[in-house]
Amino acid sequence: MDESNGNIHRKASQGVCDTLLEPTDTSPLSSSSESSVTAHFVPSKATSLKRSFRSESPECVIYEILEEQYREKPWKRSRKNTSEDAPTDWPGRGRSPVKTPVTTVIDQLKRDSQALVQLEQALEAERANLRILMAATSDEIASTAARRRGLANPSLTELIDQTKLPPPSPRSRSQSPSRQILRDLPLATPPVIVSKLGGVDVSEDVMAVLQLLRQGCRENYIPHAFRDRLERHDKWFNAEDRAWDHRTEYNEKDLEMIWGKAKKIHEEADQCEKWNKDENAWSMEVVQRILRCENGAAGSPPFTRLENIQTQAIDKDFLPIWQNNTFTYKKVDYALSFSNTHPDLQPIYQKFQKQAIARHLSQMDDRYTGEIAMLAGVEVKRIGGSGQDAKAQLFLWLAAGIISLRLLRTCGKEGSFATTRLPLVGWTVVGHTWETYIAVERDPCSVSGVVDIIGPITGANGDTGDIEGVLKLIKLVKVVKQYGRDLYWPWLKHELIDVLS
Repeated sequence: MDESNGNIHRKASQGVCDTLLEPTDTSPLSSSSESSVTAHFVPSKATSLKRSFRSESPECVIYEILEEQYREKPWKRSRKNTSEDAPTDWPGRGRSPVKTPVTTVIDQLKRDSQALVQLEQALEAERANLRILMAATSDEIASTAARRRGLANPSLTELIDQTKLPPPSPRSRSQSPSRQILRDLPLATPPVIVSKLGGVDVSEDVMAVLQLLRQGCRENYIPHAFRDRLERHDKWFNAEDRAWDHRTEYNEKDLEMIWGKAKKIHEEADQCEKWNKDENAWSMEVVQRILRCENGAAGSPPFTRLENIQTQAIDKDFLPIWQNNTFTYKKVDYALSFSNTHPDLQPIYQKFQKQAIARHLSQMDDRYTGEIAMLAGVEVKRIGGSGQDAKAQLFLWLAAGIISLRLLRTCGKEGSFATTRLPLVGWTVVGHTWETYIAVERDPCSVSGVVDIIGPITGANGDTGDIEGVLKLIKLVKVVKQYGRDLYWPWLKHELIDVLS
Protein backbone atom coordinates (compact mmCIF):
# COMPACT_ATOMS: atom_id res chain seq x y z
CA MET A 1 0.00 0.00 0.00
CA ASP A 2 2.82 2.43 0.91
CA GLU A 3 4.73 1.48 -2.20
CA SER A 4 1.65 2.05 -4.25
CA ASN A 5 1.17 5.47 -2.67
CA GLY A 6 4.83 6.35 -3.30
CA ASN A 7 4.46 5.49 -6.99
CA ILE A 8 1.39 7.62 -7.20
CA HIS A 9 3.21 10.51 -5.51
CA ARG A 10 6.19 10.15 -7.85
CA LYS A 11 3.98 10.13 -10.91
CA ALA A 12 2.08 13.12 -9.64
CA SER A 13 5.30 14.94 -8.87
CA GLN A 14 6.68 14.16 -12.33
CA GLY A 15 3.44 15.45 -13.89
CA VAL A 16 3.54 18.66 -11.95
CA CYS A 17 7.18 19.22 -12.84
CA ASP A 18 6.46 18.54 -16.50
CA THR A 19 3.67 21.09 -16.30
CA LEU A 20 5.50 23.77 -14.35
CA LEU A 21 8.88 23.45 -16.03
CA GLU A 22 9.40 24.18 -19.72
CA PRO A 23 12.55 23.12 -21.55
CA THR A 24 14.70 26.06 -22.65
CA ASP A 25 17.60 26.14 -25.07
CA THR A 26 20.43 27.80 -23.15
CA SER A 27 23.28 27.06 -25.46
CA PRO A 28 23.20 30.44 -27.27
CA LEU A 29 23.13 32.33 -23.99
CA SER A 30 25.53 30.57 -21.71
CA SER A 31 29.12 29.50 -22.09
CA SER A 32 29.05 27.19 -19.03
CA SER A 33 29.26 23.42 -19.11
CA GLU A 34 25.68 22.97 -18.11
CA SER A 35 23.32 20.96 -20.21
CA SER A 36 22.10 22.58 -23.35
CA VAL A 37 18.53 21.97 -22.21
CA THR A 38 17.33 23.21 -18.85
CA ALA A 39 14.01 23.80 -17.13
CA HIS A 40 12.22 27.09 -16.95
CA PHE A 41 9.78 27.64 -14.12
CA VAL A 42 6.46 29.15 -15.16
CA PRO A 43 4.87 30.81 -12.08
CA SER A 44 1.56 31.55 -13.79
CA LYS A 45 0.96 27.86 -14.49
CA ALA A 46 2.04 26.90 -10.98
CA THR A 47 -0.35 29.32 -9.38
CA SER A 48 -3.32 28.01 -11.33
CA LEU A 49 -2.39 24.40 -10.50
CA LYS A 50 -1.84 25.13 -6.82
CA ARG A 51 -5.38 26.39 -6.47
CA SER A 52 -6.66 23.05 -7.80
CA PHE A 53 -4.75 20.97 -5.19
CA ARG A 54 -5.41 20.44 -1.56
CA SER A 55 -2.91 22.12 0.72
CA GLU A 56 -1.73 18.76 2.09
CA SER A 57 -1.46 17.05 -1.26
CA PRO A 58 1.94 16.03 -2.70
CA GLU A 59 1.36 18.28 -5.69
CA CYS A 60 1.04 21.31 -3.43
CA VAL A 61 4.22 20.33 -1.62
CA ILE A 62 6.08 20.07 -4.92
CA TYR A 63 4.81 23.51 -5.93
CA GLU A 64 6.04 25.05 -2.70
CA ILE A 65 9.49 23.50 -3.18
CA LEU A 66 9.75 24.79 -6.74
CA GLU A 67 8.52 28.21 -5.74
CA GLU A 68 11.13 28.47 -3.02
CA GLN A 69 13.87 27.42 -5.43
CA TYR A 70 12.65 29.97 -7.97
CA ARG A 71 13.07 32.76 -5.45
CA GLU A 72 16.51 31.68 -4.32
CA LYS A 73 18.18 30.53 -7.56
CA PRO A 74 18.68 32.54 -10.75
CA TRP A 75 16.98 30.91 -13.70
CA LYS A 76 18.15 30.75 -17.23
CA ARG A 77 16.59 33.13 -19.68
CA SER A 78 14.01 31.76 -22.07
CA ARG A 79 14.88 34.04 -24.99
CA LYS A 80 17.94 34.79 -26.99
CA ASN A 81 19.94 37.71 -25.71
CA THR A 82 19.48 40.81 -27.87
CA SER A 83 22.62 42.50 -26.57
CA GLU A 84 26.09 41.07 -26.84
CA ASP A 85 27.28 42.40 -23.49
CA ALA A 86 24.06 41.63 -21.54
CA PRO A 87 24.37 38.93 -18.82
CA THR A 88 22.93 35.50 -19.50
CA ASP A 89 21.57 35.22 -15.95
CA TRP A 90 19.09 37.55 -14.38
CA PRO A 91 18.89 37.64 -10.57
CA GLY A 92 15.26 38.72 -10.59
CA ARG A 93 16.03 42.20 -9.32
CA GLY A 94 16.11 45.47 -11.29
CA ARG A 95 15.34 45.81 -14.97
CA SER A 96 15.23 42.66 -17.07
CA PRO A 97 17.94 42.46 -19.78
CA VAL A 98 15.35 41.08 -22.17
CA LYS A 99 14.25 43.68 -24.73
CA THR A 100 10.52 44.26 -24.91
CA PRO A 101 8.52 46.80 -26.92
CA VAL A 102 8.19 48.97 -23.82
CA THR A 103 11.90 48.97 -22.96
CA THR A 104 12.79 49.63 -26.60
CA VAL A 105 10.63 52.75 -26.61
CA ILE A 106 12.14 53.91 -23.30
CA ASP A 107 15.67 53.51 -24.66
CA GLN A 108 14.76 55.43 -27.82
CA LEU A 109 13.26 58.26 -25.75
CA LYS A 110 16.48 58.48 -23.73
CA ARG A 111 18.56 58.69 -26.89
CA ASP A 112 16.24 61.37 -28.30
CA SER A 113 16.50 63.38 -25.08
CA GLN A 114 20.29 63.24 -25.25
CA ALA A 115 20.18 64.38 -28.89
CA LEU A 116 17.92 67.31 -27.97
CA VAL A 117 20.32 68.37 -25.21
CA GLN A 118 23.21 68.30 -27.67
CA LEU A 119 21.18 70.29 -30.20
CA GLU A 120 20.31 72.94 -27.60
CA GLN A 121 23.99 73.25 -26.70
CA ALA A 122 24.90 73.72 -30.37
CA LEU A 123 22.17 76.37 -30.80
CA GLU A 124 23.39 78.26 -27.74
CA ALA A 125 26.89 78.28 -29.20
CA GLU A 126 25.51 79.68 -32.48
CA ARG A 127 23.60 82.36 -30.57
CA ALA A 128 26.78 83.40 -28.80
CA ASN A 129 28.62 83.66 -32.13
CA LEU A 130 25.76 85.73 -33.59
CA ARG A 131 25.85 88.13 -30.64
CA ILE A 132 29.58 88.60 -31.14
CA LEU A 133 29.07 89.24 -34.87
CA MET A 134 26.28 91.78 -34.24
CA ALA A 135 28.43 93.63 -31.71
CA ALA A 136 31.28 93.80 -34.22
CA THR A 137 28.92 95.07 -36.94
CA SER A 138 27.52 97.73 -34.59
CA ASP A 139 31.05 98.91 -33.82
CA GLU A 140 31.85 99.12 -37.53
CA ILE A 141 28.67 101.12 -38.27
CA ALA A 142 29.39 103.55 -35.45
CA SER A 143 32.96 103.99 -36.66
CA THR A 144 31.82 104.63 -40.25
CA ALA A 145 29.23 107.16 -39.08
CA ALA A 146 31.87 108.98 -37.07
CA ARG A 147 34.20 109.18 -40.04
CA ARG A 148 31.39 110.46 -42.31
CA ARG A 149 30.64 113.24 -39.86
CA GLY A 150 34.20 114.43 -40.35
CA LEU A 151 35.41 113.79 -36.82
CA ALA A 152 39.13 114.41 -37.10
CA ASN A 153 39.84 113.91 -33.41
CA PRO A 154 40.98 110.26 -32.99
CA SER A 155 40.13 110.19 -29.32
CA LEU A 156 36.58 111.39 -30.00
CA THR A 157 36.15 108.83 -32.78
CA GLU A 158 37.44 106.09 -30.51
CA LEU A 159 35.04 107.17 -27.78
CA ILE A 160 32.09 107.00 -30.19
CA ASP A 161 33.19 103.58 -31.42
CA GLN A 162 33.38 102.23 -27.89
CA THR A 163 30.14 103.74 -26.66
CA LYS A 164 27.26 101.27 -26.75
CA LEU A 165 23.88 102.93 -26.82
CA PRO A 166 20.54 101.11 -26.56
CA PRO A 167 18.87 100.46 -29.92
CA PRO A 168 16.49 103.27 -30.94
CA SER A 169 12.80 102.72 -30.59
CA PRO A 170 11.00 101.84 -33.86
CA ARG A 171 8.65 104.74 -33.15
CA SER A 172 11.48 107.27 -32.93
CA ARG A 173 10.68 110.11 -35.30
CA SER A 174 14.13 111.64 -34.97
CA GLN A 175 15.55 108.85 -37.11
CA SER A 176 13.01 109.14 -39.94
CA PRO A 177 14.56 109.90 -43.35
CA SER A 178 12.24 112.85 -43.99
CA ARG A 179 13.22 114.64 -40.77
CA GLN A 180 16.86 114.00 -41.59
CA ILE A 181 16.43 115.50 -45.05
CA LEU A 182 14.63 118.60 -43.76
CA ARG A 183 17.38 119.08 -41.19
CA ASP A 184 20.25 118.65 -43.68
CA LEU A 185 18.86 120.69 -46.59
CA PRO A 186 20.31 124.04 -45.33
CA LEU A 187 23.75 122.37 -45.08
CA ALA A 188 23.66 120.87 -48.57
CA THR A 189 25.32 122.10 -51.74
CA PRO A 190 23.68 124.29 -52.86
CA PRO A 191 21.92 125.20 -49.60
CA VAL A 192 18.14 124.84 -49.60
CA ILE A 193 16.56 127.23 -47.09
CA VAL A 194 12.93 126.70 -46.07
CA SER A 195 11.25 129.85 -44.71
CA LYS A 196 7.80 130.97 -43.71
CA LEU A 197 6.11 133.72 -45.66
CA GLY A 198 7.76 136.96 -44.57
CA GLY A 199 10.81 135.17 -43.17
CA VAL A 200 13.05 136.00 -46.12
CA ASP A 201 13.49 139.01 -48.39
CA VAL A 202 12.27 138.40 -51.93
CA SER A 203 12.45 140.36 -55.16
CA GLU A 204 9.55 142.39 -56.52
CA ASP A 205 8.89 139.74 -59.16
CA VAL A 206 8.55 137.01 -56.54
CA MET A 207 6.43 139.26 -54.34
CA ALA A 208 4.05 139.81 -57.25
CA VAL A 209 3.65 136.06 -57.67
CA LEU A 210 2.94 135.64 -53.95
CA GLN A 211 0.27 138.33 -54.08
CA LEU A 212 -1.27 136.68 -57.14
CA LEU A 213 -1.54 133.32 -55.37
CA ARG A 214 -2.98 134.80 -52.19
CA GLN A 215 -5.58 136.91 -53.95
CA GLY A 216 -6.63 133.98 -56.09
CA CYS A 217 -7.69 132.08 -52.98
CA ARG A 218 -9.34 135.00 -51.25
CA GLU A 219 -11.30 136.81 -53.93
CA ASN A 220 -13.91 135.88 -56.49
CA TYR A 221 -13.71 132.12 -56.12
CA ILE A 222 -17.42 131.44 -55.43
CA PRO A 223 -19.97 132.28 -58.16
CA HIS A 224 -22.64 134.48 -56.58
CA ALA A 225 -25.35 132.22 -57.96
CA PHE A 226 -24.21 129.48 -55.54
CA ARG A 227 -25.18 131.40 -52.38
CA ASP A 228 -28.57 129.71 -51.94
CA ARG A 229 -27.18 126.26 -52.76
CA LEU A 230 -24.32 126.57 -50.30
CA GLU A 231 -26.57 127.82 -47.51
CA ARG A 232 -28.94 124.90 -48.07
CA HIS A 233 -26.06 122.45 -48.24
CA ASP A 234 -24.33 123.73 -45.08
CA LYS A 235 -26.22 125.70 -42.45
CA TRP A 236 -22.91 126.89 -40.95
CA PHE A 237 -21.70 128.31 -44.26
CA ASN A 238 -20.48 131.91 -44.00
CA ALA A 239 -18.15 133.32 -46.67
CA GLU A 240 -16.52 136.74 -46.76
CA ASP A 241 -17.91 139.31 -49.17
CA ARG A 242 -14.75 139.32 -51.27
CA ALA A 243 -15.09 135.57 -51.86
CA TRP A 244 -18.15 136.08 -54.09
CA ASP A 245 -17.70 136.35 -57.82
CA HIS A 246 -20.34 138.76 -59.17
CA ARG A 247 -19.44 138.39 -62.82
CA THR A 248 -22.42 137.84 -65.07
CA GLU A 249 -20.80 135.94 -67.93
CA TYR A 250 -21.61 132.60 -66.31
CA ASN A 251 -24.49 130.91 -68.12
CA GLU A 252 -26.63 128.23 -66.56
CA LYS A 253 -24.67 125.43 -68.20
CA ASP A 254 -21.34 126.71 -66.87
CA LEU A 255 -22.76 127.08 -63.37
CA GLU A 256 -24.11 123.54 -63.37
CA MET A 257 -20.77 122.20 -64.58
CA ILE A 258 -18.81 124.06 -61.89
CA TRP A 259 -21.25 123.01 -59.14
CA GLY A 260 -21.24 119.40 -60.32
CA LYS A 261 -17.43 119.22 -60.29
CA ALA A 262 -17.10 120.80 -56.85
CA LYS A 263 -19.80 118.61 -55.33
CA LYS A 264 -18.32 115.44 -56.86
CA ILE A 265 -14.84 116.24 -55.56
CA HIS A 266 -16.18 116.95 -52.07
CA GLU A 267 -18.16 113.69 -52.04
CA GLU A 268 -15.15 111.66 -53.18
CA ALA A 269 -12.98 113.26 -50.51
CA ASP A 270 -15.57 112.39 -47.87
CA GLN A 271 -15.63 108.78 -49.08
CA CYS A 272 -11.84 108.57 -48.96
CA GLU A 273 -11.91 109.81 -45.38
CA LYS A 274 -14.86 107.65 -44.32
CA TRP A 275 -13.35 104.41 -45.62
CA ASN A 276 -9.76 105.37 -44.80
CA LYS A 277 -8.67 104.90 -48.41
CA ASP A 278 -5.04 104.87 -49.43
CA GLU A 279 -2.91 107.42 -51.24
CA ASN A 280 -3.85 106.15 -54.69
CA ALA A 281 -7.56 106.67 -54.01
CA TRP A 282 -6.97 110.26 -52.85
CA SER A 283 -4.82 110.87 -55.93
CA MET A 284 -7.22 109.42 -58.49
CA GLU A 285 -10.57 110.53 -57.08
CA VAL A 286 -9.72 113.91 -55.57
CA VAL A 287 -6.36 115.41 -56.54
CA GLN A 288 -6.49 114.64 -60.25
CA ARG A 289 -10.01 116.07 -60.55
CA ILE A 290 -8.85 119.38 -59.09
CA LEU A 291 -5.63 119.58 -61.12
CA ARG A 292 -7.47 118.92 -64.40
CA CYS A 293 -9.68 122.01 -64.07
CA GLU A 294 -8.86 124.36 -66.94
CA ASN A 295 -9.25 128.07 -67.60
CA GLY A 296 -9.91 128.08 -71.31
CA ALA A 297 -13.09 127.40 -73.18
CA ALA A 298 -14.29 123.83 -73.48
CA GLY A 299 -12.53 122.00 -76.31
CA SER A 300 -9.54 124.35 -76.51
CA PRO A 301 -6.09 122.69 -76.17
CA PRO A 302 -4.69 123.08 -72.64
CA PHE A 303 -1.55 125.14 -72.23
CA THR A 304 -0.46 123.02 -69.28
CA ARG A 305 -0.83 119.28 -68.82
CA LEU A 306 -1.04 117.00 -65.80
CA GLU A 307 1.85 114.51 -65.70
CA ASN A 308 1.83 111.40 -63.53
CA ILE A 309 5.44 111.04 -62.38
CA GLN A 310 4.96 108.69 -59.43
CA THR A 311 7.43 106.17 -60.88
CA GLN A 312 9.94 108.68 -62.27
CA ALA A 313 13.00 109.72 -60.32
CA ILE A 314 14.74 113.07 -60.28
CA ASP A 315 17.99 113.29 -62.23
CA LYS A 316 20.72 112.84 -59.63
CA ASP A 317 22.81 115.57 -61.30
CA PHE A 318 20.24 118.13 -60.14
CA LEU A 319 19.80 116.93 -56.55
CA PRO A 320 21.45 118.81 -53.66
CA ILE A 321 24.53 117.10 -52.26
CA TRP A 322 25.18 116.49 -48.57
CA GLN A 323 28.52 114.98 -47.49
CA ASN A 324 29.27 113.81 -51.03
CA ASN A 325 25.95 111.97 -51.24
CA THR A 326 22.66 112.87 -52.87
CA PHE A 327 19.43 112.65 -50.93
CA THR A 328 17.23 109.57 -51.08
CA TYR A 329 13.68 110.90 -51.57
CA LYS A 330 13.57 111.40 -55.33
CA LYS A 331 9.93 111.25 -56.42
CA VAL A 332 6.69 113.19 -56.29
CA ASP A 333 3.28 112.14 -57.55
CA TYR A 334 2.21 114.74 -60.13
CA ALA A 335 3.54 117.69 -62.07
CA LEU A 336 2.02 120.44 -64.19
CA SER A 337 4.08 120.74 -67.37
CA PHE A 338 3.89 123.00 -70.38
CA SER A 339 2.22 120.87 -73.04
CA ASN A 340 4.42 119.96 -76.01
CA THR A 341 1.28 119.40 -78.13
CA HIS A 342 -0.15 122.90 -77.74
CA PRO A 343 -0.06 124.75 -81.09
CA ASP A 344 1.90 127.67 -79.62
CA LEU A 345 4.44 125.50 -77.79
CA GLN A 346 5.05 122.63 -80.18
CA PRO A 347 7.33 124.49 -82.65
CA ILE A 348 9.35 125.93 -79.75
CA TYR A 349 9.91 122.47 -78.31
CA GLN A 350 10.82 121.03 -81.72
CA LYS A 351 13.44 123.71 -82.25
CA PHE A 352 14.91 123.30 -78.79
CA GLN A 353 15.05 119.50 -79.00
CA LYS A 354 17.71 119.76 -81.70
CA GLN A 355 20.14 120.86 -79.01
CA ALA A 356 22.07 118.28 -77.01
CA ILE A 357 21.07 120.00 -73.80
CA ALA A 358 17.35 119.57 -74.56
CA ARG A 359 17.16 116.31 -72.63
CA HIS A 360 17.74 118.26 -69.41
CA LEU A 361 15.11 120.95 -69.79
CA SER A 362 13.51 119.73 -66.54
CA GLN A 363 14.84 117.98 -63.44
CA MET A 364 13.28 114.60 -64.34
CA ASP A 365 15.38 111.54 -65.18
CA ASP A 366 13.03 110.43 -67.95
CA ARG A 367 13.33 110.75 -71.71
CA TYR A 368 9.86 112.30 -72.09
CA THR A 369 9.42 114.47 -68.99
CA GLY A 370 13.11 115.41 -69.03
CA GLU A 371 12.51 117.34 -72.27
CA ILE A 372 9.42 119.24 -71.05
CA ALA A 373 9.45 122.38 -68.92
CA MET A 374 7.80 122.04 -65.51
CA LEU A 375 5.62 124.56 -63.68
CA ALA A 376 4.42 122.87 -60.45
CA GLY A 377 4.74 119.65 -58.47
CA VAL A 378 2.33 117.82 -56.15
CA GLU A 379 3.03 115.22 -53.47
CA VAL A 380 -0.03 113.36 -52.08
CA LYS A 381 -0.48 111.46 -48.81
CA ARG A 382 -3.58 109.75 -47.44
CA ILE A 383 -5.40 111.29 -44.51
CA GLY A 384 -3.24 110.75 -41.44
CA GLY A 385 -0.16 110.33 -43.66
CA SER A 386 3.20 111.89 -42.94
CA GLY A 387 3.30 115.58 -43.74
CA GLN A 388 7.06 115.51 -43.11
CA ASP A 389 7.53 112.94 -45.87
CA ALA A 390 5.42 114.99 -48.27
CA LYS A 391 7.46 118.13 -47.56
CA ALA A 392 10.81 116.36 -47.94
CA GLN A 393 9.82 114.90 -51.30
CA LEU A 394 8.33 118.15 -52.64
CA PHE A 395 11.22 120.32 -51.42
CA LEU A 396 13.77 118.10 -53.15
CA TRP A 397 11.74 118.19 -56.37
CA LEU A 398 11.46 122.00 -56.27
CA ALA A 399 15.14 122.46 -55.38
CA ALA A 400 16.18 120.14 -58.22
CA GLY A 401 14.08 122.20 -60.63
CA ILE A 402 15.83 125.42 -59.62
CA ILE A 403 19.27 123.75 -59.79
CA SER A 404 18.53 122.42 -63.29
CA LEU A 405 17.66 125.94 -64.49
CA ARG A 406 20.86 127.29 -62.96
CA LEU A 407 22.98 124.63 -64.68
CA LEU A 408 21.25 125.24 -68.00
CA ARG A 409 21.92 128.94 -67.62
CA THR A 410 25.66 128.26 -67.53
CA CYS A 411 25.34 126.86 -71.05
CA GLY A 412 23.93 130.16 -72.33
CA LYS A 413 25.23 133.68 -72.48
CA GLU A 414 26.58 135.50 -69.48
CA GLY A 415 24.12 137.66 -67.62
CA SER A 416 21.00 135.65 -68.39
CA PHE A 417 18.72 135.31 -65.39
CA ALA A 418 20.73 138.08 -63.74
CA THR A 419 17.90 140.53 -63.22
CA THR A 420 14.70 138.45 -63.26
CA ARG A 421 13.77 135.19 -61.60
CA LEU A 422 10.39 133.55 -61.20
CA PRO A 423 9.47 130.69 -58.87
CA LEU A 424 8.26 127.15 -59.32
CA VAL A 425 5.09 126.21 -57.42
CA GLY A 426 4.36 123.10 -55.36
CA TRP A 427 1.66 121.57 -53.18
CA THR A 428 1.67 119.03 -50.40
CA VAL A 429 -1.68 117.24 -50.09
CA VAL A 430 -2.32 115.29 -46.88
CA GLY A 431 -5.91 114.09 -46.91
CA HIS A 432 -8.17 117.13 -47.17
CA THR A 433 -5.40 119.70 -46.56
CA TRP A 434 -3.50 121.44 -49.37
CA GLU A 435 -0.45 123.62 -48.61
CA THR A 436 1.20 125.85 -51.23
CA TYR A 437 4.96 126.49 -51.57
CA ILE A 438 7.18 128.30 -54.05
CA ALA A 439 10.88 127.80 -54.83
CA VAL A 440 13.22 130.41 -56.29
CA GLU A 441 16.95 131.05 -56.59
CA ARG A 442 17.92 133.69 -54.07
CA ASP A 443 20.64 135.42 -56.09
CA PRO A 444 21.39 134.29 -59.65
CA CYS A 445 24.74 136.12 -59.52
CA SER A 446 25.88 134.31 -56.37
CA VAL A 447 28.26 131.37 -56.61
CA SER A 448 26.55 129.55 -53.73
CA GLY A 449 23.26 129.26 -55.62
CA VAL A 450 21.06 129.29 -52.50
CA VAL A 451 17.55 127.98 -53.14
CA ASP A 452 14.72 129.55 -51.13
CA ILE A 453 11.56 127.53 -50.49
CA ILE A 454 8.80 129.71 -49.06
CA GLY A 455 5.65 128.39 -47.45
CA PRO A 456 3.13 127.31 -46.60
CA ILE A 457 1.78 130.54 -48.08
CA THR A 458 -0.87 132.00 -45.80
CA GLY A 459 -4.04 132.67 -47.72
CA ALA A 460 -3.06 130.38 -50.59
CA ASN A 461 -3.95 127.09 -48.92
CA GLY A 462 -7.20 125.12 -49.07
CA ASP A 463 -8.97 121.91 -48.21
CA THR A 464 -11.62 119.57 -49.56
CA GLY A 465 -13.58 119.32 -46.32
CA ASP A 466 -16.47 121.34 -47.76
CA ILE A 467 -17.65 122.63 -51.13
CA GLU A 468 -16.37 126.14 -50.42
CA GLY A 469 -12.86 124.75 -49.88
CA VAL A 470 -13.07 122.77 -53.11
CA LEU A 471 -14.09 125.91 -55.03
CA LYS A 472 -11.14 127.76 -53.50
CA LEU A 473 -8.70 125.02 -54.61
CA ILE A 474 -10.14 124.98 -58.12
CA LYS A 475 -9.60 128.72 -58.32
CA LEU A 476 -6.05 128.37 -56.94
CA VAL A 477 -5.08 125.77 -59.55
CA LYS A 478 -6.50 127.98 -62.30
CA VAL A 479 -4.50 130.94 -60.98
CA VAL A 480 -1.28 128.89 -61.04
CA LYS A 481 -1.96 127.76 -64.60
CA GLN A 482 -2.67 131.36 -65.60
CA TYR A 483 0.60 132.42 -63.95
CA GLY A 484 2.41 129.76 -65.97
CA ARG A 485 0.88 130.91 -69.23
CA ASP A 486 1.14 134.67 -68.77
CA LEU A 487 4.36 135.04 -66.76
CA TYR A 488 6.49 131.95 -66.23
CA TRP A 489 6.53 130.51 -69.77
CA PRO A 490 7.35 133.85 -71.49
CA TRP A 491 10.14 134.41 -68.97
CA LEU A 492 11.50 130.87 -69.40
CA LYS A 493 11.36 131.09 -73.19
CA HIS A 494 13.09 134.46 -73.34
CA GLU A 495 15.76 133.86 -70.71
CA LEU A 496 16.64 130.23 -71.39
CA ILE A 497 15.05 128.42 -74.32
CA ASP A 498 15.70 131.12 -76.91
CA VAL A 499 19.26 131.57 -75.66
CA LEU A 500 20.08 127.85 -75.94
CA SER A 501 18.22 127.17 -79.19
